[in-house]
This record gives sequence, C-alpha cells and structure tokens, in this order.
Amino acid sequence: MYTPISCSIYDQLEAFAVQGVEVTLIYRNSESEEMQVTTKIHDLQTRNHVEYLLTASGLEIRLDHLVSANQIPVAGTCGL
Repeated sequence: MYTPISCSIYDQLEAFAVQGVEVTLIYRNSESEEMQVTTKIHDLQTRNHVEYLLTASGLEIRLDHLVSANQIPVAGTCGL
C-alpha cells in the first residue's frame, strides 16, 4: 500500500526538478537496502495512485521509498 509523503517534501522535490539542480537521494530498494544516488530530478509522476520520482538517468523511485533528499528527511504524510 502506498503512503503519500509530506506535502512540503513533495513541493521541495518539485522545486529541485524545476531548478534543475543535482540532488542526493537516499532511498530503499526492493530489498529494503538503503541506496544513494546523486542526480537531477527529471519528473514526478502519479500512476495507479502511486507517486514516483524519475531521475535524469531513468531511475524510478517510489516516493514512499525515499529516505532523504539533499539531507532533508522524508518523513510524515500528506493528506492523512
């Protein structure tokens, strides 16, 4: 089940995308291992009620799998 991330964090991710800045993302992969990537955010998309971050390199990360973006913790929920 998908849990929406904090609205303020979502807004910050959108700002990073619009600004075209490199962002260091820490996220959990499908094995729940923490991974780190530094990249630009290409887009944020919603498919089947699940939000995704798409990187410039083509990596897709479910937003509820994000741990942090530029050392900003991704905690809390939006609209719940």
